Amino acid sequence: CRSDRHQPYPPPARYLRGDTDPGRVGDTFDRLAEVRDGTFDPTPAEVEHIRALYLAEVRYVDDQIGRLMEHLKALGLYEDTLIVLTSDHGEELWDHGGFEHGHTLYEELLRVPLVIKTPGTSPRRENSPASLEDVAPHILHACGIAAGPPEARDVHHASATLYGPALESVSFGPYKLIHDRDGGGHQLYDLDADPGEADDVSAERPEEVFHGRGLIADHAARSAGARDRLEAAPPTQLDLDEGTRAQLRELGYIE
Repeated sequence: CRSDRHQPYPPPARYLRGDTDPGRVGDTFDRLAEVRDGTFDPTPAEVEHIRALYLAEVRYVDDQIGRLMEHLKALGLYEDTLIVLTSDHGEELWDHGGFEHGHTLYEELLRVPLVIKTPGTSPRRENSPASLEDVAPHILHACGIAAGPPEARDVHHASATLYGPALESVSFGPYKLIHDRDGGGHQLYDLDADPGEADDVSAERPEEVFHGRGLIADHAARSAGARDRLEAAPPTQLDLDEGTRAQLRELGYIE
């Protein structure tokens, strides 16, 4: 899709409903560097307009996916096609005081859509948590390449390393622990009682903090062991052409 819902948000005009005040923002939002260095602090009205731009992008992408589905149906391929719709991350639009992605681990970043249409199955909604780590094994199973789908897990890990503190999180039961590897601080949320993550309960639930820290440490040890077993190569320095650099710069991944 043309815009991908990545910043900047330049939705086609017909998808923008026009009921918000653009202020200093205008018809697109391309001030990522200023947000990061603190020189652009939007007003509440401007935040609402930026959210409206983002939602317009969502409507645009949704329409393009609909066009693809209709084309598959017109070709007679839809019923026999395995379709997986998901996202690698969400977007923070000042929900917790910040913007974009890659530097926090709140639910607006981690809770992403996952829609799977498997030929020959009836629609249903699965309420148990899933992970993007499970998508590839499920595809292999659906295609007959693997013997069975991965077993359901009740513990899920995530990390944020694009910029800012090196954060990692673990979700277990109703709780999610966010841990700062550099500073050592942590936040604990009861997602059943507080899905918006407004109330850090780490001080009242020290036993859950201890349990979550143990889960994070176990995951780090298993990950290191997997790298050793697979003989994964260490990171290497790449020489990127200017076109690739421009694309990464536009997405905010490099300066």
